[in-house]
Amino acid sequence: MHRVDCRLIIKETVTGEVLDGGDRYKLQVPKSCPKPAILWETGTTLIKYRIAKKKLVFGKYIQQQDNGTLAKKVYLEQERLNFPGLLKECRTIAKDFGVLDLFDNEKFSYKKFKSKLKKIIKIKNEETLMDQMKELKKCSLLTNDKFGPQQYFYDLQIEQVRTKFRLRTEMTQVKFNFKNDKRYSSENWKCDSCESGFIESQSHLIWFQAYSHLREGKNLNSDKDLTEYISIYFNICLLYTSP
Repeated sequence: MHRVDCRLIIKETVTGEVLDGGDRYKLQVPKSCPKPAILWETGTTLIKYRIAKKKLVFGKYIQQQDNGTLAKKVYLEQERLNFPGLLKECRTIAKDFGVLDLFDNEKFSYKKFKSKLKKIIKIKNEETLMDQMKELKKCSLLTNDKFGPQQYFYDLQIEQVRTKFRLRTEMTQVKFNFKNDKRYSSENWKCDSCESGFIESQSHLIWFQAYSHLREGKNLNSDKDLTEYISIYFNICLLYTSP
């Protein structure tokens, strides 16, 4: 296996489900941002499925080698003596994925097996992430969209992408997005920018009358205009709150 594959396996053993750190850093969202949201929006496969795929493909590759190779000899000994190891682990994973018959069938080629497995893991990954997102309120908007990198990733600049992602996952720095924060709940999440007593939510930012002049000439159905307006709003807030 490649060194990167080995690192994935070690990382899974030590720290469990990870591997969204890079995307979390790029999107600049806190640890409280739901992992399924990051993986769904960026089209990333859960690490457990990535590792399972690597193991099965590697096991199938060894199975297809000549009997005289060292790797195949070890493989056959594991099979004959029912030893713990890669073969036993692969057969367990293959059974869970419903491809045990294809894995055990030496006449079923490595290439066809890899292609079949890729499709199965794609489906399982999407189903798992969708089930997780349905349990998370911050992911409610995402469940209406297809899995994979969203179009705004290609249409917007990096800072606009970050803003758009925060809006979609309710991670913008407005009080009602952090309902359990005692600093905000103690004051009923009241908006500091107006005297009307409205809750400071994302929807409130969109129609907040005091900043209507910032929305002039903008179409808030446009990702570009919306993210520009939100960025300007938070820059103004930052000026007022800075010491």
